[in-house]
Amino acid sequence: MSKSGPEICMYFQVHQPFRLGRYSCFEVGLNEDYFDSNGNRELLRRIAQKSYIPTIRRLRVLLESLGERFAFGLSFSGTVLEQLREYAPEALLEFQNLVKSPRVEILAETYHHSLSSLYSAENFQREVERHTALIQELFNRSPKVFRNTELIYSDVIGSNIYEMGFKGALIEERAGQQEGKTVFHHPDVPLLLLMRNRNLSDEIAFRFPLLRELSCEKKIGKFLNQVAASWSGREPLGIFIDFETFGEHHWEETGIFDFLEMMPEVFISEFQGRFLLPSEVFLRHVPDTPLSVNHAYSWADTERDLSAWIGNSMQKKAVSEAYELLNSLVDVSESSEEILGRIKLNLSYLLTSDHFYYMSTKKAGDGAVHSYFSPYESPYDAFIRYMNVLRDVTGRVERYRFNRSMHQPTNAVHPV
Repeated sequence: MSKSGPEICMYFQVHQPFRLGRYSCFEVGLNEDYFDSNGNRELLRRIAQKSYIPTIRRLRVLLESLGERFAFGLSFSGTVLEQLREYAPEALLEFQNLVKSPRVEILAETYHHSLSSLYSAENFQREVERHTALIQELFNRSPKVFRNTELIYSDVIGSNIYEMGFKGALIEERAGQQEGKTVFHHPDVPLLLLMRNRNLSDEIAFRFPLLRELSCEKKIGKFLNQVAASWSGREPLGIFIDFETFGEHHWEETGIFDFLEMMPEVFISEFQGRFLLPSEVFLRHVPDTPLSVNHAYSWADTERDLSAWIGNSMQKKAVSEAYELLNSLVDVSESSEEILGRIKLNLSYLLTSDHFYYMSTKKAGDGAVHSYFSPYESPYDAFIRYMNVLRDVTGRVERYRFNRSMHQPTNAVHPV
């Protein structure tokens, strides 16, 4: 092995949506209480105790013991930060203390973990600006690198990311790319791109429980031998996974925390490895190869396309109607009236991509993953609840417009 060993850029995604409650068709026009507040609180607090807090504390130990040799990126959706602030402020404080380290980089993303990059450049930018403002407020950081919802990317999206002032973006691996190449640039604008290594990322995110018969040392050895075999000798390897991988998706009993505690030290000491921040990747590695992506793709499901959210007629109907309603509010976007603000806030939570993900009717492995994350009995139940809520929000928009046009008070809500 060369004196200078493999380089890893590791990034963790932190996200939780506002899940809908049991909202029936009989409540449309009568009830504006759409979300499962108790369920969201209980779930967030459970994940905070099982995953967020114990993982953060282990990462802080690694940062203290390994110093400059260890680093990673973090990305938070606005919806998870809102829930952390309300339901688990102790976990938010742990994240804030973690981010004080210069070896932790926060990335920008869409505030609501939405599909806005596919449907409206204006709303996409507005969401990102809102997200950046929240990151500045909570962490006193200004992100320079972007990761889109579920790593959704195309040339058009890349141009929009660059126009918003970001120098780089994280993207999913593309089949057929030159072996060993991980850092690229956009074909038309100076946006730098770092690809995720699908195999290495999934080794931790999905296949880790399959190694339960191996000792922790052997698990680490197997994984790092794969890292060494994947490294081209030049460009860093992107390992991008959900933060909830530790303690929530894989429980402590699987040995996932032991793996996290020990792997970085072994990588550095025995493999002469180095961890890089996302922004460091783009400083140290100037790409000479353009990457052109005409059709958007993502890191979701086997296909790695958009079918996780718009793969069936239910999903397409829900997505199209939600974004049509959002676009119809452009002409009243400057209004500060309380009733309109509440409508727009509820609609923004409905744009979170998870709602459409729950409507997937895929089978086999992908279907099992969708079912694991879904709080609903079936994709059809997810669709019915969502459309009931969307129908109510649409009715409130129509009543608001009518009252506004008639110059009548708009603080009364009447049944449809």
